[in-house]
Amino acid sequence: MEFFTALIISYAMNGSYVESVMWFDTEKRCETAMRNSDDLYETLYLLYDDTMMACRRTEVLSHSIRPKLRPDNLMEN
Repeated sequence: MEFFTALIISYAMNGSYVESVMWFDTEKRCETAMRNSDDLYETLYLLYDDTMMACRRTEVLSHSIRPKLRPDNLMEN
C-alpha cells in the first residue's frame, strides 16, 4: 500500500512561523525530493531560526498494491 506523503519545510522568520507543503503520491518520492533539496535546506537553516524539513505520511491511500482479480475459469461440459 502506498500513501500520500507531504514534504514539509518550516522555519521562523521575523517572529512568524512559515510552512510550505508539497505533496507526493509515495513516501519514497517524498524522501527523494527531500534529499535533493539539501541546498535549499542549508540556505534556510543559515538564514532563519527553527528550520525543519521532513516527510509526513498520511493515512490516505494513493495506490493499492493488490493482485488483480481474475475471473473464474469456467469449464463448459
